[in-house]
Amino acid sequence: MITKPPVCEKCVPHPAHLPHPCDEGCGCGHTDEKPDMVDHPKHYNSLPAKCRNCGEQIECIDVIEHMTLNLGNSVKYVWRGGHKGDLIEDLKKARWYLEREIERIKKEHQNV
Repeated sequence: MITKPPVCEKCVPHPAHLPHPCDEGCGCGHTDEKPDMVDHPKHYNSLPAKCRNCGEQIECIDVIEHMTLNLGNSVKYVWRGGHKGDLIEDLKKARWYLEREIERIKKEHQNV
């Protein structure tokens, strides 16, 4: 099961109308800035995956851009599982793309 990363005690829950305690530097990494939903949506960079060489965070796109459409989409739905929508729905979508990729490969091998 994919779980959400832990946050500091000051971050959960916090009324939106009050200044966030992280502004005082609690060190949890939370900011009141709106997430970048185009270039770096949180549901695709919410896993603690890091590059083995440099230690920088790896986003989903860093992995799936090297795959076929079906495999990439399957990984995408597993990666974001439960972070954007319903976990079961995301896993069903991943399975749908995997089954589609399996059928594509079977057809490709029949034509060889």
